[in-house]
Amino acid sequence: MFDEILRKSIDPVLEKVATQLSGAGIRPGWLIAGSLLLGTGAAALLARHSYIFGLVVFTLSRICALLGRGRGRKDHPASAYFGFAFDLIVYGLLAFGFALGDPSRALASSFLMLALVVLAASTLAFAQISVQRAPVSHNRSAASLTGAIIFAAFTLACLEPNQFSLLAYTGGLASFAAAGSYIATALARADQS
Repeated sequence: MFDEILRKSIDPVLEKVATQLSGAGIRPGWLIAGSLLLGTGAAALLARHSYIFGLVVFTLSRICALLGRGRGRKDHPASAYFGFAFDLIVYGLLAFGFALGDPSRALASSFLMLALVVLAASTLAFAQISVQRAPVSHNRSAASLTGAIIFAAFTLACLEPNQFSLLAYTGGLASFAAAGSYIATALARADQS
C-alpha cells in the first residue's frame, strides 16, 4: 500500500524528467550504465571512509537508475532487467566497500551479498515462469519495497557507519523475504501448469 502511494507521487516526476532527458538524446541505457559507474565510485569512497561523499554518489546512482528504468520500461523493456541486475551489483559493491573500509564488517557484508544473490536467483526463476504465463504484478511491489529498505539501510549506514552490520543484516533479511515471495509465487504458478 505504501509503495503504491509513493509510486503515484514519484513516478510522474520521474517520467517527466526522463522524457526531458530522452528528448535531449540521453538514452535510458546510458542512465542505467551511469548508475553502475556511480555505484562503483560510491563503493570506492566508502572503502576510504568517505561516507558522506559516498552517500551523495550512491544517491546519484539511484536517481540515474530510476530515471533509466522509468523511461526504459516504455521504450526499451530490456532496460528494466539491466537496471535490476545493476542494482544488485551496486548493492554488492557498497557492501564490499564497507567491508574493505573495516574488515570487522566482512561477515555482515557477506550475509547481505548472499541475500542479494538469492534474490537475483529467485527473480530469474520468477521471470522464467512469468514468460510462460501472464505477468504477476504483486512482486513488483515486493521488489520496490526491498529496494527502498536496502537504500534506507545504506543511507543510514553512511550516516552512522558504526551501525553498518545491523543495517546490513536488516537489508539482507528484506532481500531474503522478497526472494521468498518470488519463489512462492513462481512455485504456485508452476503448479498451475
